[in-house]
Amino acid sequence: MEWKGRDADSKLGRTHPDIRLYVFYGPDTGLAAERAMLVARRHLGDAAGADDILRLDGDALAEDPARLSDEAAQVSMFGGERVIRVTNASGAAASRAVESWLDNPVGSLVTVELGDVRPNQKLRSRVASAKVINAVAIGCYPDDAGTMDRLVDEILREEDFRILGDARQALVARLGPDRRMNRETIRMLTLYVDDPKQEITVADVEAALGDSSAVGFETIAFACLGGDTAQALRLFDKSMAEKTHPIITITSLLTQFDRFDALDAARQAGKPVDAALKGMRIFPHSRQDAFRRMADYWPSDRRATARRLIVEADIRGRSGQLSENLVYRDLLLRLGTAAQGMTKRSRRF
Repeated sequence: MEWKGRDADSKLGRTHPDIRLYVFYGPDTGLAAERAMLVARRHLGDAAGADDILRLDGDALAEDPARLSDEAAQVSMFGGERVIRVTNASGAAASRAVESWLDNPVGSLVTVELGDVRPNQKLRSRVASAKVINAVAIGCYPDDAGTMDRLVDEILREEDFRILGDARQALVARLGPDRRMNRETIRMLTLYVDDPKQEITVADVEAALGDSSAVGFETIAFACLGGDTAQALRLFDKSMAEKTHPIITITSLLTQFDRFDALDAARQAGKPVDAALKGMRIFPHSRQDAFRRMADYWPSDRRATARRLIVEADIRGRSGQLSENLVYRDLLLRLGTAAQGMTKRSRRF
């Protein structure tokens, strides 16, 4: 079974007790991750904790194929059901492990993020063409202009905000192809304006989000993950001086790690690297060579460590106990230093 286009968004907004496996594929790994978490939250309910969602990397699953079935059979710490989220699962061994579980899908609900794989990739094609109702395949593609407009409407309606026409254009101009980063960008704007009774203006967009063309949130992430720590810190300080919320930079870091996952998945699926990079819509195109080098600095085990550091920094930054500026500068310094170490073949954090 397969859900496509806007029909997928509509169906993902509801619970489907008969479905035990959700397979997300396509170049927008941020959207795939967002949809996987949406499925998990809807399945587990509002009372679910972080321990109720177990993340398994495809490489780890390939080394221990029986682990998925073992984990799915376990209950959560507090006795309820869990959701197993499998990421970077395009490799043949990881896909076979998921298929093996699907032959007898007992226990936890499972979501799988394949990355940008071909239509004939075995797990994708099996689920998409199956006539059973316990599994569904869903494509995840970059937002176009119409989708961005609907996303702005959706989030502002949830927060009860209104936006003027010119301000809407200024906001959409700052959005990109990654759904998760777009959500964070729009929410940072609502946090800045704060008062839903006040219409959002162009001045609000510029003050809340800064001059993204001058600073470039991805430029900070590229400098950091490529090992140019001094440049990353300089650009980050500039973004802080422009009153840009730091979470946007952090989201850009996560976006790059999602892209690394997608590049790994494409390589494992035998897809040409150039085609995979084109699907990621890395702009300007001159950044693609830098992205290739950067991806080599961050294999899957180091990505897992980096994601943990980002989550920990986010928690410290939101706690109010330390200056967000200091917390996120320290994060950029640690990640940048790690990338520098990889350029010298050092594998130490």
